[in-house]
This record gives sequence, structure tokens and C-alpha cells, in this order.
Amino acid sequence: MKIDEKGLKRARELCAQGKYVAARRIYAEILQNDPKDLNGLLGMIRIASRNYTVYDGQEIEKAIAAARTAAGWVGKVSDREYDDYAAYAVGRRDASARRAAYLKAHAGEFVVTGGVLKEYKGVGGEIYIPDGVKEIGDEVFRLKYSLTKVIFSDGVEKIGSYSFAFCRKLQEVTLPEGLTVLDQGAFSGCVSLEKIRLPQTLTKMDAYAFKDCKALTEIELPAGVKEIGQGVFEKCSPQLRVRVAAGNASFYIKGNCLIGKQDKTLYWAGDKFAIPSGGEAERIRCGAFTGREDLRSIAIPPGVKTLDLFAFKDCIALEEVSLPEGLEKIGDEGFRNCKSLRRLVIPSTVKEVGPDAFKGCESLKSILAPEGLSLIHCNRPAGCFVSRR
Repeated sequence: MKIDEKGLKRARELCAQGKYVAARRIYAEILQNDPKDLNGLLGMIRIASRNYTVYDGQEIEKAIAAARTAAGWVGKVSDREYDDYAAYAVGRRDASARRAAYLKAHAGEFVVTGGVLKEYKGVGGEIYIPDGVKEIGDEVFRLKYSLTKVIFSDGVEKIGSYSFAFCRKLQEVTLPEGLTVLDQGAFSGCVSLEKIRLPQTLTKMDAYAFKDCKALTEIELPAGVKEIGQGVFEKCSPQLRVRVAAGNASFYIKGNCLIGKQDKTLYWAGDKFAIPSGGEAERIRCGAFTGREDLRSIAIPPGVKTLDLFAFKDCIALEEVSLPEGLEKIGDEGFRNCKSLRRLVIPSTVKEVGPDAFKGCESLKSILAPEGLSLIHCNRPAGCFVSRR
């Protein structure tokens, strides 16, 4: 393929938009034609560094090594590519110097045992994780309100439970390649977190990993993610855009809903969502709609069999709910604190309504339920009339 400045400009634009898969196709085609083409090699560095914004990591080092080996830094290259990489090279040098100076000055603030960061004694701000750390221990940075930015060292494989929970000023995180696990509540309550890049090596995001990250605007699940816990994006903004990388065998987006392919579970729904019907989503997971203050009405489509615990808890503006025949279970606290809900028709197929399912539903006046369905522990409000059919 012959590439011109127009084609390179398009690849750069794709990188700037975060569309690295599409950009990679352009650069890969250049290199397929000539493995030593410097434009293509620099393009791969641009992708590895997320448009020259990340300075450390195995992926970047490999891309730079490939360029040095294949091209020897000799070849025809566009002025724009040359200028961008030259600026990045200076940035890498400066970042490396800043990192070394920081770690020397703050060495006593990090307690590391056997590759696990156990304790942080510093005051926060912008910090660098020391070299040799393989795991961030549980709750190490929890409630460090002054923490604003974290630059990880290469080699971190796991971030423990609630490691960065409630770091209210934390705004930006770039997780390192090699990381495989985000444990429960890793970044929950980071209300100022706007940007986070998940590495290609990530396989598991445990429960509540990004709960209450209200400023988060977009996130992409890498192709290797196989497991997501409940409430992973609970109480995030409805405007959050969740994307799934091409090649992911476990999850997909449909109707602005995050769906599990194997378990047929709905994990998250953004604004203007449409729950897939026909059995694509048999279960609405805890946290999928929890705390959605924008939700006023919802029609659950046929095919949904289970509403998990807390499925619609704290949806305080929810007035109307349509439940489908075929639904079998309403979980514990399923509609708790839905203060605006006025009436509910429970389908004949429902076999179980969990404890406190309607607790706090102060406007609920009537429930039409199947004969024989127990509502003893659902905690409906006083004055709510139950009729049977």
C-alpha cells in the first residue's frame, strides 16, 4: 500500500480519538508493504504510547526496539511524524528523570514486601509507583484525598481490593501493560476520575471496581477481559460510554447495554438504552441500574428471567415499571427506595420476591400479584393494597 500524508493524517486522527484498532490497521498495512517503513514503525509507537501520552511500559519498549532494529532510525518520514516523535522522545527523557528524582526523594514513603506495596506514608499529589512492585495491596491508598495522579511502574500485575477507593481528587490513571486483575472496589468512590486506560493484559474486573466514579466519561474493555463482577459501574454517570474492544469473546454492547455472551447477563446500561429482547439478556445484574436518578419508566422485555438484588434500588424518580411474563425472580431489595413507584403488576411466572424488595417505596399504592406468591418479607409500605389473580 502506498501511503501519503493524507493517510498518515487519518491514522493520527484515529489515535487522537482513541480508535487505536482502526489506526493499527493503517500502520500495519504500511509495514506489510515495507517492514522498515519509518512512518509505520513510528505509528506503532504512537499506538503503544496511546498517542504519545504514556511514557513507560513493555508495549512501548517493544515498539521502540522494533523501530531501532528494523529501521535503524533511517528512512523517509513525514515532517509531522518526525516532529511528534521527537517531542515524545524529549518527554520520555524528562519523564524518566522526573520519575528517578521522585523515587529518590520519596523512597521512605512506600513500604514494599515481597513485591507487594503494603503501605503508603506520603501526602499524595502526583505519585510514581516504585519499580519492583507486582501488586498494590488492599486499601493502600484508600481515603488519600490529596492523590491526583498515579504513574505505575512496569510489572504491576494486580490492584487489590479498594486500593484507591475514595481518592476524591484522583483525576487520571493509566494502568500498565501486564496488569491482569482489578480487585473489588479498586477505584470505587473516585468521584473526580475522568480518564482511565485499561491495559490489553487485563482479564478480570471485580465487583464495584468503578462504583461512584461519576466523572468518568468513557472506558473500553480490552479484548482479554473475561470476568466482570457485580456493580462494576454502579452509580456512574448515565453518560458514561462503555466500549468493548474488537475480539472480546465474553462481552458485547447492544442498545447501549453491556451484555455477557455466555451468562446472558446485563451488567450496565447507559442513557438512551434498549435492553435486548429474545433471551440475549436473561438476567439484570446488581448495579446495572442501581441509583439511576434519571430513570422514570422502564419496560423489561421478554426473555429477562431474573432481577438481581439491588437491580433498581434507589431509582428515586422511577414511576412506571413493566415486567414481562417469563420473569421468575425479583431479588432482595430489587426496588428498594423507588420512592416514585406507584403501581406494580407482577407476572404470573414470578416464583420469588426477595426481602425488602419494596422497602422505602413510599408512593406504592397497589400490587397485582399471582395467587400463592409470598410477599411476606417484601416490606411493602403501609396502605399498599395487594390483589391476586
